[in-house]
Amino acid sequence: MMQDANSQICSYAGEIAAYLDGELLTPDENSFEQHLIECAECLEKLNMQKRLLCALDFAFDNEKNFDLPVNFAKSVAVRAESDVSGLRSRDERGRALLISSGLLLLGFLVGIIGKKSGFLSLVADKFSNQIFVVLKVLGDFCYDFGLGLKVILRVVGRQFIESPLAGFLLLVLFVVSSIVLSRRLFKFHRA
Repeated sequence: MMQDANSQICSYAGEIAAYLDGELLTPDENSFEQHLIECAECLEKLNMQKRLLCALDFAFDNEKNFDLPVNFAKSVAVRAESDVSGLRSRDERGRALLISSGLLLLGFLVGIIGKKSGFLSLVADKFSNQIFVVLKVLGDFCYDFGLGLKVILRVVGRQFIESPLAGFLLLVLFVVSSIVLSRRLFKFHRA
């Protein structure tokens, strides 16, 4: 049952895998088995696929099984979280700055285009008002923090030191020690 003499492809060749998997209905299966008696090419392909399946079964049955450690997933997650040394390199910071700048520029362009076209005018106005409110809150916080720090330093300075030069040196010492402490904390987190 060949399709034609030039192609040399049997019409049943596509059913070999379905036959091996048991997916053929009973009449189709009987018809395919009858065809195998007449077609040596399909019989050879069927036997070849059976040998391949047997070889695969043998290879996977003899595969050495091994058990993962009890906390394997947890140890991999901990290792992945702690091994971020490459994320703090100079190149990584440069790429982050470049991406952030690009996103900021894209945001400004979208805002300008939306403003000129009128498409996003209502959203842009509300968004800009919210940005100004957030900036005002941050500015007020910084002012109040600085004012509170000034009062605390003045009270502490009067308790210990009476001269203005000593107070200035104490302030410089406080600022330098804060900078050194922050750098040490940053290096500690990198290690």
